[in-house]
Amino acid sequence: MVNENKIPPIRARKLSTKAFLLTQLRSEPGKSLSGALLAQRALLSRVAIWKAAEGLQSLGYPLRVDERGYCLDETEDDFLYPWEFGEREKCFYHYVQTDSTMNRARELAQRGINGGSVVVAESQSAGRGRAGRPWESQRGGLFCTFIERPLLSILDYPSVSMAMQIAVAEALEVLLSREVHVRWPNDVYVGDRKIAGILTELYGEGDHIGWILLGVGINVQNEVEDPRGVSCRDLGGNGLSRRIVLNGVLGEWEKIQKAKVTAREIAALWNQKSDLRGKRVVAIPADHGRYGDQDRAPPINEGVFLGVDSRGRAVLRLKKTVERYAPGSLSLQRLQHKGTSKNFSF
Repeated sequence: MVNENKIPPIRARKLSTKAFLLTQLRSEPGKSLSGALLAQRALLSRVAIWKAAEGLQSLGYPLRVDERGYCLDETEDDFLYPWEFGEREKCFYHYVQTDSTMNRARELAQRGINGGSVVVAESQSAGRGRAGRPWESQRGGLFCTFIERPLLSILDYPSVSMAMQIAVAEALEVLLSREVHVRWPNDVYVGDRKIAGILTELYGEGDHIGWILLGVGINVQNEVEDPRGVSCRDLGGNGLSRRIVLNGVLGEWEKIQKAKVTAREIAALWNQKSDLRGKRVVAIPADHGRYGDQDRAPPINEGVFLGVDSRGRAVLRLKKTVERYAPGSLSLQRLQHKGTSKNFSF
């Protein structure tokens, strides 16, 4: 039984009332906390606590109110409302349904919204990947777009995308307790199966970035029909919610930003997490497969993938020379044996 007299007031001015209430109740799942205790901790009125609880209940949260107080059932909920992200709440723009978080983010960026904002959707009807390919946006997947305004030259934009790849891979590695790798130019893999992808769009002002959008799609609890893909659920992450995954990505993203790493350092980190580095690959056009020509890929070159440089270019060692390819121009396929390859870009 909680002794309310021994718990000191906890200031929660950086949290909204909904965020504060969820944080408190999740810290003691299945237990009832009195309105008086919660009001004392938040430095708010009991009426304010009650209104926040009523609002959460109306949105489907498994929150009970009885004579003992407020209790959040231990059943795992998985909402992406702004207050689910604590002090980051004011940075979030939430949609229950939209065509694409990239479209909504672009509108916000054009209106001058601050960098550091995140657009999330419970579901989207027209998600897309690289080269205009549709991204399957089944319920249970995580779909979001980060809006950033880095003080960088347009030539350095690939370092921002690579940094997000690293953040996603690092977060999933911690949550899944298994190795997660990045693949050029914009994918995240577990073994030979894709678990996430990054889509980048930017607007330039002169020779500098005005804003850059980083679309992130992660297979969390959704069904993945393509055998080349995989979800967190498939890998034993049944208890992982989209909220937990996104909070993990946010944490890793903020670490990278606070470290103020250079483009050269980001490339070095990316190369450390690449599972194709040092392997024989073939390079094919980026839009291959977009029109159903999966079996007619004209290979551009075959060589050893040496990694990426500070501009995000893939570096391939060929028979007589070393070539560099800009992100977006090609995809890399790992060679299985002489004359064949396996395509892991989709």
